[in-house]
Amino acid sequence: MRTFFAAAVVSVLSSGCALGSSADSASSVSPVELDALTAVARKGDAPVVRSPSKRLETDWCDEAFFNDVTWLEKTEGNLTFRYAPGSAAETDLAEIASTRREMYLRIAQFLRVAEPGPVKIVLSPNRVAATKNGHGLGWSLLSKSTAEVVYTGAPGSFEKRSPGHELAHIIASKIDGALYHLPFLDEGLAELLDGSGRDLHAAYISEIRASYSSTSVTRLTSEDLSGRSYGRAGSFVKFLVDRYGVEKFLALWKASSVTWSGSTPTTKAGLKVKTAADLEAAMSQALLTTHGVSFEGARREWEKTLAPYFVTPAEVDGDDASEIKDVIRHADNAINSKNRWALRSTMEGFYCDWYSDQGKLDMASAAVELRGTVKTDVVSILPNNTRNFPEVIVYAIRTEVRSGVETKTAEQIWMEKFPIGWRVTSATF
Repeated sequence: MRTFFAAAVVSVLSSGCALGSSADSASSVSPVELDALTAVARKGDAPVVRSPSKRLETDWCDEAFFNDVTWLEKTEGNLTFRYAPGSAAETDLAEIASTRREMYLRIAQFLRVAEPGPVKIVLSPNRVAATKNGHGLGWSLLSKSTAEVVYTGAPGSFEKRSPGHELAHIIASKIDGALYHLPFLDEGLAELLDGSGRDLHAAYISEIRASYSSTSVTRLTSEDLSGRSYGRAGSFVKFLVDRYGVEKFLALWKASSVTWSGSTPTTKAGLKVKTAADLEAAMSQALLTTHGVSFEGARREWEKTLAPYFVTPAEVDGDDASEIKDVIRHADNAINSKNRWALRSTMEGFYCDWYSDQGKLDMASAAVELRGTVKTDVVSILPNNTRNFPEVIVYAIRTEVRSGVETKTAEQIWMEKFPIGWRVTSATF
């Protein structure tokens, strides 16, 4: 996950500026002082720069850890749910259980797995609570048939949109008894069966447009070695299933099991998959055996399938676009008035396992100290694939005046639509 804070650190260090000063107060504060300042800010008494619309509420890292309570478990059929009392998962448990039961049966039927067996789903209420309680942030432990996810209950969040993703990983491991398969196919299959109902080709092309990738759309890259390009993986698996059918895909799945030596997977044919070229070669070996076509041949057909999706460009507009531009105006105003509290309000409060409020305030302090007078003009807002929440990439031109010298730079700003609204997750403010 990209973060605002990592980008801010790079900007500050590359400019030779220290992190320890700020125009409104010192950036290094004690926990007690931070608590006191935070309390003042929450009362509305801290300096606040208003945008042309309304004050921007700060998304604090104040979610409960739930590490001082006994977590609950409930079993319904083959599914066991673990959750914290008082969390969104407890409130929504009936809906969660109903949806997951439906996805469990649908995925098992699709994959021709008669008896998937018991599955445990751990529903952490937030990222910090997950790490504090030793749980994952969204992955499947195949050897234990356990999925560990973050469930906030917020509309549009990943677990609301894609309830079948982690279940698909677990049930797919039952097809042939092999726990591990080429990650590219593994993630692609989980995307296909995630229950979101999305058009995976449209989602992938949207992702390509948003990133302005210079890579050939149907060529595999180093990202695919670990399955990190969900969009590409999902689109390719959808193409294979639509073009050749489920049975042939299941044969390909069985042919693509791997063993691991350190961080390198080795195929049944003994090929060590270290590079994107290795992955394409491994795909060719398996595809020739099961489909009678090489990866290159399949790739060309896939490319033809994707061609119509490039016709109509997609761009975010309406209320979302207005809110996104408003947040960026807040950031400009905060930098121009050297107000770290106002800049902090443009940042999210969800990825708090990466940076606490103190860390985010440090980054805001460094940013307002670093910059001159700025004005950011939005050029386009492009929808990206959903991360934990719906995500966009904003392309903009920043005009900055420092010591009487004006410079213009092209900027990319990553934002997600959190329950509190659109907030920045990555930028070079």
